[in-house]
Amino acid sequence: MAAVRMIRAVLVVPRLTGGGRAAVFFAAALCAFPLLLGPVTPAAARVLEVRPDGGGGRLLERALREAAPGDVVRLGRGVYHGPLVLVRRVRLVGEPGAVIRGDGKGDVIVVTAAGASVEGLTVEGSGRRLETDAAGIRVRADGVRVEANVLRENLHGIYVEQARYFVIRGNSITGLAAAGMEDRGDGIHIFDAHRGIVEGNAVRRARDGIYLDYATGNVVRGNVIREHRIALHVMNSGANTIAGNRAGPGLVGAGVMLSHGIAVRDNVFVGDGDPRGYGLLLKDADDSTVRDNILAGWQRGFGLDGANRSGITGNLLTRNRVGLYLAGNSGDSRIAGNAFVGNTQDVWLERGGPDVVMPGNYWDRAAARGPRWGQGGAPPHRALSVTAYIAGSYPAGALLAVSPAVWLLERLERVLRLPAAVDPAPAAGPPDWLGRALVLERAEAAQAGRCGADPGWSKGGVGGGLGHVHPR
Repeated sequence: MAAVRMIRAVLVVPRLTGGGRAAVFFAAALCAFPLLLGPVTPAAARVLEVRPDGGGGRLLERALREAAPGDVVRLGRGVYHGPLVLVRRVRLVGEPGAVIRGDGKGDVIVVTAAGASVEGLTVEGSGRRLETDAAGIRVRADGVRVEANVLRENLHGIYVEQARYFVIRGNSITGLAAAGMEDRGDGIHIFDAHRGIVEGNAVRRARDGIYLDYATGNVVRGNVIREHRIALHVMNSGANTIAGNRAGPGLVGAGVMLSHGIAVRDNVFVGDGDPRGYGLLLKDADDSTVRDNILAGWQRGFGLDGANRSGITGNLLTRNRVGLYLAGNSGDSRIAGNAFVGNTQDVWLERGGPDVVMPGNYWDRAAARGPRWGQGGAPPHRALSVTAYIAGSYPAGALLAVSPAVWLLERLERVLRLPAAVDPAPAAGPPDWLGRALVLERAEAAQAGRCGADPGWSKGGVGGGLGHVHPR
């Protein structure tokens, strides 16, 4: 009826010549044609069943050629040979035991169709030469989803390049078992790719667990990364969020370099005492937000080198040889409300660097001296003493920590001009969240320490960082 009324209205339009009325009538008819046919619904997506021998379904290559956008290509249990290229918007789904095996020369699966997905497969056997950057799954289109796959014995696990709005979720990735660390690829490599989500993945024995380069607006959250060089590596990027991840053992928990506006929050990074290690390193990275993280068991828990105008609040630095390392070219950052507990040295400043004022932190060393404050609150705390400075500059100087010479050296501070790290108003007592955070850190350290022998290393665990225990 609506279509009939539309056509009748045209017939009574005034002041039109015959030709003009005919043109309007034709346009109205085109608009009314779908109404005459009734409501149009999209065709239901087909499910194309595939078996390795072709019985009961189609061979994989034929199924991918015949599939229409929106179809599901479902692989039964067995081994299928790659490489494969997804050129249409299909869902490639594997039943338990479905394996795509590459030829050892290049990528195993390449996705070039926007909106396609790869789900539930075991993918193995990419090329291994570093100069090829071969991957188990390579994404080259927008809106692609890679979910719940197992990737093993590939150079890179998943490689996303020049894509947007991608989702990499719930994958288990193990690097090349026989290769040395520098001969492995990355678990997940994001290059010139933007506004994606990388969450809930488990990465083990990769060079870098998750690597972002020239990437903006991405969210990396809830991932577990073990036995790595750098667990979360950000280069030449901006406005990314690194949240709720767990990492260690490895060389660096998170390294943010040549980047700006990166948020690092609610992570737990537990080291194994590697003398080169950092829990979190900001190098030439400005305007960062670092809060509610646990950094434990590293040579240097948190390092700032050429990093300015950042907010560093609410973090726990514990069991590190140096809790906070500040290079001489870092400044202009707010370091407040953190807890320094059980570090060999709480703070170390590079020689020649400027003094640093760090208000409102909790220092277990200051608390151990007893309640010496009165109505004016806690007295200022000098976080870097002569002893700590010498111990940080000369490894043998660490013996001074248990020497009677400490008393004499600390009095030399009155005449020596050394870089100072001073908290003018330290917290009078431990923060409410500290006890729960220490329990969280010990549980994560225990799990990270046994990951090599635990077949369920990527399951369960203690969740993210201090966002779970802060009374916000």
